[in-house]
Amino acid sequence: MMPDEEAKPVVAESGPEVALSPRDRRGWWRRWLYPTVALLLAVGLKVWAAYFPGAVESVYSRPIYPYIALAQSWVNRWFGFSLAEFLIIGSIILIVSYLVRMTWLMIRRRRPVVSTMGTIAFRGYSIVAWGLLVFVLAWGL
Repeated sequence: MMPDEEAKPVVAESGPEVALSPRDRRGWWRRWLYPTVALLLAVGLKVWAAYFPGAVESVYSRPIYPYIALAQSWVNRWFGFSLAEFLIIGSIILIVSYLVRMTWLMIRRRRPVVSTMGTIAFRGYSIVAWGLLVFVLAWGL
């Protein structure tokens, strides 16, 4: 919120006035827009690749993927193990620690249960959507 903007009170149908910031008034759908576009793009690329393998070969496999493979091999030669395995294990550790932290905050009553569950659902959806898009572009197309 800008320094000269003030949150204007909004009267709920049954309850006290709640001050919403301009960010909250823009609409909940904007928050979900980018992850949804990423998910649709990943699924669309997979469907396109299945129906047009010749186009994938001429547009992606020959001109673009060799550079991706070169970058992956350059990174992987510095490690004695696959970097993908490291990313998977690191992701699992981060997800479990995040879930433990959110559960702890709910137990301590610092965050409402519904709000926390919504946050967990949104962040999980975002991670899956962006992760799928990166996987499709780097390994799966």
